[in-house]
Amino acid sequence: MLSIQDIQDATGGRVLQGDLGEKICSVAIDSRSIKKNELFVAIKGKNFDGHRFISQAILKGAKAAVVSKKIKIRSKTVAVIRVANTTKALGDIARFHRSRFKIPVVAITASAGKTTTKEMIASVLSRKYKVLKNYSTENNEIGVAKTLLQLKALHQIAVLELGTNHFGEMRNLTLMAQPTVAILLNIGKSHLEFLKNLSGVFREKSSIYKSMKPGGTIIFNADDEKLCRIKIQKLPHKKISFSINEKSDYRATKVNRTKDTKISFFVKKNRFLMPASTPQHVYNALAAISCGRLFDVRVSDAQKALKSTKHFFGRQKIYQKKGCWIIDDTYNANPLSVEAALQSLKSFPTKGRRFFILGDMLELGRNSRKEHQLLSRLVRESSVDVLVTVGSLSAHCASKLRNTEVTVLSCRQRHDVVRKLKPMLKRGDVLLAKGSRAMRIEEILIRILS
Repeated sequence: MLSIQDIQDATGGRVLQGDLGEKICSVAIDSRSIKKNELFVAIKGKNFDGHRFISQAILKGAKAAVVSKKIKIRSKTVAVIRVANTTKALGDIARFHRSRFKIPVVAITASAGKTTTKEMIASVLSRKYKVLKNYSTENNEIGVAKTLLQLKALHQIAVLELGTNHFGEMRNLTLMAQPTVAILLNIGKSHLEFLKNLSGVFREKSSIYKSMKPGGTIIFNADDEKLCRIKIQKLPHKKISFSINEKSDYRATKVNRTKDTKISFFVKKNRFLMPASTPQHVYNALAAISCGRLFDVRVSDAQKALKSTKHFFGRQKIYQKKGCWIIDDTYNANPLSVEAALQSLKSFPTKGRRFFILGDMLELGRNSRKEHQLLSRLVRESSVDVLVTVGSLSAHCASKLRNTEVTVLSCRQRHDVVRKLKPMLKRGDVLLAKGSRAMRIEEILIRILS
């Protein structure tokens, strides 16, 4: 529980009314799900303003409210704390709450694969500990704060993914979460609209360990051309590396795909098996294995956890429809994740044709056209038989593949893809779909699967 005094101390806000000793049971930002004796934080965003729903929250039992505007509250029993920015205040409260728990916090960042890796690590650690983790992809300032505010005495460790698309965000999230372990999976061309280039992405992502308190642990991918530099950096942290190609603490060998579309590999003579459509997931698993060993999880328990790994919506989830394989990798897209997706398509065991639906990759700024054109080479190298592009940017990839062995279909609308593609799919074919979240490529697969 938190007191109004705690809220004031955490946020630096001013108590306009209410008893400083009053206790609140938890914190909420959605007036529709408010519970009795909760603190309501009136978040103001681009398209919504929580201040409009303060009365509703109070009617449902809110005992206190954090606001950034002048408001009138009739009930004098409801505490009101005025701050400059309610989103920042939510993070300040979460940071204060997290500081009361002397438990390890594992924080993961990457250009691709954060959520899958977070789930794998949580699964491995759950074999021994009570674990708190982000729900779905709640990895921004609000999502991470909401997760930290769920910390209870029963939790022994927390696993968080941290996302960023602007300079400074990773530092703020790290200061809020106060991780003891930082995991860096990869550095790729993501959010270049704001982070500019690979060096900018690395600089922003590396804030996770530069902002971490001394004495922590960094777990990193030694195969990544940017992250491998961590090896030679003088840092006040323990370092653990993982890889497939380079020498490392946890190196995967004998990586193979089994006949039933699983991935098999060895680490220090121990065989691991997991359901996956691409060897790229081995890096996710290596991060989980490294983290598990750091916290003394038995190898046999890590093996069981990874073997039972589940694919999540939009992340390499495999379906079958009339003998045709459908790989849903539509959650998001950037050049790194598209390359990994194409590798999975190339290695997929099928005698049929390979179809690839490519939706626009967004947030690449001035590099957008060039990055889409560069994908044409990867498409050809991945044995794609039919490329279907959706959107004006992905059309630049299609234009580079005209008059090649790849059949190209360029579509402006999602319904055009379904109309053209559905009759083409035959038994034994495999279709993989990828695109940025805003492109809603999953809607195409829903209609194809229906």
